[in-house]
Amino acid sequence: MLPIILNLGRSILHDGFLAVLFISVLLPVVVHAQYPDSPAPGNFIRRAHSRAIVLGNFVYIDGGEVSQFVDGGFMPDNQPSHGMNSTLSIDISKSWTASTVEIRAIPRNGPIMLNSEAIWLDTTGNGYYIYGGETSYNQNSTGFQQKEMMWKFTADGQGGGTWSLEEEALSDGPNMVFKSRQYTTNSAYASTPNGIGFSIGGHQSRFTDPGIKAGNPRWQTPGMVSYDMRTKEWQNHTSIGMLASNQSLENGRAIHVPGFGPNDGLVFVLGGAAKAAGEIPPGTAPGPLISFTTVNFFDPASKTWYSQATTGEAPKGRIGHCVVGAQSPEGSFEIFVYGGASVSYDTAFDDLYVLSLPGFHWFRAEDNRSDSQRASGTCVVVGERQMLTIGGVDYGKGVIKYWKDQDPLPQGLGIFDMTAMSWVRNGSYNADAETYQAPQVVRDWYRSQNGSTVEWSSGEVEEMFFTTYANVSFAIDEPTSNTLNNKTGLIVGCSVAGGSVVVLAIICAAVFLYRRRRRSREKAKLSSSSWNGQQNEGFAAQVENLEPKEWPLQTPATEAYNRYLPPAELPGGNNHCWELPSPEVGQHTAPETKLPRAEPGA
Repeated sequence: MLPIILNLGRSILHDGFLAVLFISVLLPVVVHAQYPDSPAPGNFIRRAHSRAIVLGNFVYIDGGEVSQFVDGGFMPDNQPSHGMNSTLSIDISKSWTASTVEIRAIPRNGPIMLNSEAIWLDTTGNGYYIYGGETSYNQNSTGFQQKEMMWKFTADGQGGGTWSLEEEALSDGPNMVFKSRQYTTNSAYASTPNGIGFSIGGHQSRFTDPGIKAGNPRWQTPGMVSYDMRTKEWQNHTSIGMLASNQSLENGRAIHVPGFGPNDGLVFVLGGAAKAAGEIPPGTAPGPLISFTTVNFFDPASKTWYSQATTGEAPKGRIGHCVVGAQSPEGSFEIFVYGGASVSYDTAFDDLYVLSLPGFHWFRAEDNRSDSQRASGTCVVVGERQMLTIGGVDYGKGVIKYWKDQDPLPQGLGIFDMTAMSWVRNGSYNADAETYQAPQVVRDWYRSQNGSTVEWSSGEVEEMFFTTYANVSFAIDEPTSNTLNNKTGLIVGCSVAGGSVVVLAIICAAVFLYRRRRRSREKAKLSSSSWNGQQNEGFAAQVENLEPKEWPLQTPATEAYNRYLPPAELPGGNNHCWELPSPEVGQHTAPETKLPRAEPGA
């Protein structure tokens, strides 16, 4: 079929240049048409730059790119991956393994292929909105962003769904739609239960908005925008509390944390890079990474920003990571941060960290997968206590090569047990898992604290978290299944021995009685101590009332930048807009290239 089309083009277009142009326009269409968005497990290589969200009993995967084996070989170097033209879904109502689970492809009859868009859960929990994003490879962005419309996906409860355009409020009032807004990619995004979606920072280019012509530089977007899904109103917020007024956040992550603050919870913003807002000339070096030693958050109702220093082992600064959260029955809330990349996209990470609130203490998971460094993936909480990671690439493999590096995780899916703080090695999702409990190291830490380790940054922050901190109480653990198994093993051993040697039976019985009495004494001793009393004792001391601090910035990487830098969670499928970062850190030129994009977008 392809040779026929090309010959027809040549016969119509006699001029050699026009013939090449004609072919270049046709090829992307033919290429996309022949590659499935959900390849067979044996053909799957990598997936990246997608977004994911849970609607009822299904995980929906939106946007991004995928690479796969074609006829036993790799996809061509000039396009080693392809943009997804489908919305994918995975059933989480029943247990499965990553190597065999079905990933359903739903025709994307609406928005075109995008990378690194913002995704907001609607108030019904049955659909989501997308905002911004970047087109994939050479696809034209004309028409996919309409200034007075928003794309929304509505699930059908069966793993399918439909796309539709939703009208926005058209008033020119200060709280209504602002016609001058431009769509961004690689922003940090989050939504609240009452239907407010936030997009923080990010950048614009000709791949996010057709009004920006080829050859024009990228623009870093300062501040943030919010969208009210109930009233269809937009607001523009000109500042991000943790950054200077002339800075923009690039490729950070945000998460809504319920239960804290005076209103509708709080939105935490974690990681990313600080870039100079405005025009980013080609060759500008990456901006400094934002440190995790101080975390920043805002009240979604008042839009007031706050910051708080943390303790424990915080992650290194990074971009392109993924973030999820879970609340324990005792009232703590844990934020899980996984993977990511260095600011220059030459290194990916495989580590996982947990920030526990209200203690603001970091914990590092000891179970890390040294063979699975990845960035530009996404993750969601599935079932009761498991985190599902989806995709990601290892930028350390080098440009193009990371798309040809077969993912050690089947279909790019990983399962992490958030309570056990460990990876499930066979990628098994358990639909019947027990309710989430804070990891043991977190429980032990709270038991050992009386509040004196938290040095609040301000009286306002203390007020938002102190009450919860005082009420977080982890009871003494009951014997674990391992303890019970050991006890059972001892009994079984004694019965077997007793059938053969009476002396051994007597010894076994004596040991059993001794252990039982010792456990009883220890349990009584622990029960006699009052955890609540220890927790509240001396905790009423007032902390100096300070203004929120500016987010600390890490020194940017010093690697040479005179080479191709994949678009970090920014772009979407084009290699034309690479993470050209902050002008303040140096001027290293790198020619614009049309290689496949690297970091478009948990």
